[in-house]
Amino acid sequence: AAFQKLVPALWANSTPNVLELAQQLNLLTDSDEDFLSSIIKKILTENKDEVTAYKKGKKNLIGFFMGEIMRLSGGKATPNTAATLLTQMLKEEV
Repeated sequence: AAFQKLVPALWANSTPNVLELAQQLNLLTDSDEDFLSSIIKKILTENKDEVTAYKKGKKNLIGFFMGEIMRLSGGKATPNTAATLLTQMLKEEV
């Protein structure tokens, strides 16, 4: 999706700065751990039943949690960072 937006914009721009253009087009992801942690805490707090089910073995709920992270971050969460934080926070969740 980013490629489909960025390449035409680069062709249309007379002095392309790829990073600046990607920022203008809102195409960059966010790997800020504080930002992601706050989102994950909110999701885990609002979905206690799913957290309990995950801890009882329904590991496929990780997809549900990741979907919620992406939804609340506006699709800006870096998936690998978000998944790592989510897994850590699920282990810590009592």
